[in-house]
Amino acid sequence: SLGGVFVLLTAFRKKEKWAWYYMLVVSIIGWVNLLIANIIFKNSLIIVIIVIGLLLVVVGLIMSARVFLTNKKE
Repeated sequence: SLGGVFVLLTAFRKKEKWAWYYMLVVSIIGWVNLLIANIIFKNSLIIVIIVIGLLLVVVGLIMSARVFLTNKKE
């Protein structure tokens, strides 16, 4: 979590390509881990909240993908 905040405050703001992939992988792993644990423990309200959070993360990353993944030569 602290590593994600560090990446957001440094490399993600500079629009470095690796930071976008880092946020994709780390956030998906974290949210899916929470989702699986709460499915096992049958916490239905928490499952809904996690699915909403996962969708928000994915939508945010999709919206920023064009900025990070286009080949622009400066």
